[in-house]
Amino acid sequence: MKSTITLVILFISFLAFGQTTTVPDDVFEQALIDQGIDSDGTLNDTVLTSDLEAVTELLIFSPTSSIQDMTGIEAFVNLESLELLEHDFNSLNISNNVNLTFLNISTVFNLTSIDVSSNINLTHLFISETSLSSINLSNNIDLQFLELSQNRLSEIDITNNTELIEVDFSNYNFDTLPGNIFTTVDLSNNQLLTKFSCFHCDDLSSLDVTPLPDLRELHVAFCNLETIDVSTNIFLEEITLGAGFNSFFENSNELESVDLSQNPNLTRVNVTNTLISSFNLNNENNESIISMRAGDNPDLNCILVDNEDQAASGTGNYANWIYDEEVTSFSDTECVLSVPEKRLQELQVYPNPVTNRLFVQSNQPLQHLAVYNLRGQLLRQSEQSQFINVSSLASGLYIVKLTTLEGIRHVQFIKE
Repeated sequence: MKSTITLVILFISFLAFGQTTTVPDDVFEQALIDQGIDSDGTLNDTVLTSDLEAVTELLIFSPTSSIQDMTGIEAFVNLESLELLEHDFNSLNISNNVNLTFLNISTVFNLTSIDVSSNINLTHLFISETSLSSINLSNNIDLQFLELSQNRLSEIDITNNTELIEVDFSNYNFDTLPGNIFTTVDLSNNQLLTKFSCFHCDDLSSLDVTPLPDLRELHVAFCNLETIDVSTNIFLEEITLGAGFNSFFENSNELESVDLSQNPNLTRVNVTNTLISSFNLNNENNESIISMRAGDNPDLNCILVDNEDQAASGTGNYANWIYDEEVTSFSDTECVLSVPEKRLQELQVYPNPVTNRLFVQSNQPLQHLAVYNLRGQLLRQSEQSQFINVSSLASGLYIVKLTTLEGIRHVQFIKE
């Protein structure tokens, strides 16, 4: 009797050990052989199931010969991380891979659909450069990092994904490949989000980021936004609303104004080529901004800043700021209309270089004259006068600020 039981156990063990999984794609099987997963080392369209069940991480990158059939992936029941880069398959069944936490699929142009509803443990999901037109993420409530760039999505619902930290829906190869075409994204339930990116999302016409109190990075360049409100995102560190130049691209957005006055933690700002005419960067912490780009905005002639004199002289932390020559003034209180170019030419200071008195020639009433050094320190000022005495100043380069009813102009002069 004992012998019979022993034989039955041995038989069952033999069956379990000898069970195989069909892997019909030779490229797929060869990749498993190369990684030492297919233990028999032979291209025979079968792999021991026990070999596959032992795998927790799988990366297959094939830039030359691509996998076209992913049959067999369902047997990787203990798989936690799966990366498939540059292949040609059009369907992927990962419903059995319930332990997956990390999934990365890139440059699989023929992939039109994927079902991740059974992969409820996913925390990282990256799918880029595919033909996906839809994806259901409602069951993936543990997702923290999500990239769905350069697909063909017409809409995306992430309202169930309340644990999301970073999201990227960009179209990076905007000039060669089809891309995502959704017009809006509902972020109302994603209050843990710290980073949102959507470069070259041409159809994105509205975006509400006010429900995101922890947002640190916002990148929405080359979209179709007409307004953006970041007043509640007080921890925002980086914002990209524009890039490039008109000579190469269309406008980055269709914004009229950008107000960053409620974002004291900013370090990087880019509003290039956004068509803005109003720009408020008076956030009481301009000293922390290490990069500010606002070029290619022909209607922008004044920028609100913390220190208008340092900004005008290009000193201090303003030295590396980039903006157009149309920006003729800065203010720490209120921007007024710029002085038209013709009238700018009528505002002149002389002599330059100067020894004693610096005179102003103008057909407009002067409200105020002020002289600053290149560090933005006020040295002299005069109300409604046609000249200012600079005789006691040391030799060097200075800036005179001319204020009229129509605007402000800063002019550099040399004191001999």
